[in-house]
Amino acid sequence: MSMHSREFMMTRKLYIIYSCKEKQSHTERKSQLAYESLFCINQKESVGVEDKKVAGEAMEGGSSNNTALGPKLSELKVLQKEHEEKSSKIQELKRQIESTKHRLEKKKDVTGDKMGGFNALSKKYNILREEYNAILAEKQGDQSNFTT
Repeated sequence: MSMHSREFMMTRKLYIIYSCKEKQSHTERKSQLAYESLFCINQKESVGVEDKKVAGEAMEGGSSNNTALGPKLSELKVLQKEHEEKSSKIQELKRQIESTKHRLEKKKDVTGDKMGGFNALSKKYNILREEYNAILAEKQGDQSNFTT
């Protein structure tokens, strides 16, 4: 497989991956794109290294120049590690958000139940108060009839 077709396949895979991930946030997409771009660069460089090694072996006394590749690979590893740490932190924060939402929903349910109970007790109190006032007024009316 030629290097151009490898690049095309990697680009196609990245396109498919991103078309399936529409629910990810903009920040997650940026970090994922950066990670995959670095992965793609790493793939190109490793293909180039293999080609250089083959060419170097074919020539007697020839050597491949791999000194520039070391810093790029270590930088890539550092960036990959940072990406993994940030991804795990994002997942943890998502879990915390979901648990907080769940707790708030429970509190809303409890608050709704308490409000329903309070309203029922208020209605009962008002009914009893009206009955009491009616009985009291009736009693006072009876007493005023006895005194006159």
